[in-house]
Amino acid sequence: MRSPTLGALAACALFALACTKTEHVTAEPPRPDPDPESVYPTPTPLPAPLAPLGAPCDAPVPDRTAAQCGLSGKVSIVSTNLPAWPAGLQAIAPPPASNEPNHFEQYPVTRVGLQRGRVWVASSCAICRTQVDEVQVVDIALATDAQLAQLQARLGIAKTPILRSTRAFADRLPRQGT
Repeated sequence: MRSPTLGALAACALFALACTKTEHVTAEPPRPDPDPESVYPTPTPLPAPLAPLGAPCDAPVPDRTAAQCGLSGKVSIVSTNLPAWPAGLQAIAPPPASNEPNHFEQYPVTRVGLQRGRVWVASSCAICRTQVDEVQVVDIALATDAQLAQLQARLGIAKTPILRSTRAFADRLPRQGT
């Protein structure tokens, strides 16, 4: 003997299947994660002394400015002793003094700033008879591994792994007030 409940359930299931309409639903493609670099300020136009950043390595360099060639034959690092810190760029606390000997000891880092794809470093001469300040900007994408390792050492960050994003630098730099 069949159970009336089981028969009623089977009838309802068949009725539900008959009433459904088959549609081809295509899955929405996965959305890319938001740009993790978007939390950092968009790079501002560079002051004139730093304008060679991203230019071909053989481009002219203004007086009192030094440029280093990076990947793809483009300038990856520019330094100047002229005022060039971008207006409004928030400075991160300077890193602690490194115990690793390096030729930057006479120019200790006084502040660090991050913009999307760029690291800004300000330093001041510790042994000069007159005040000498330097501003350096590094284009992370154009810098060679050796240039980034040197920057990392200057900032008191281990030379390896090589940091290739603004977020990676931010994660390893001291927070304000620490």
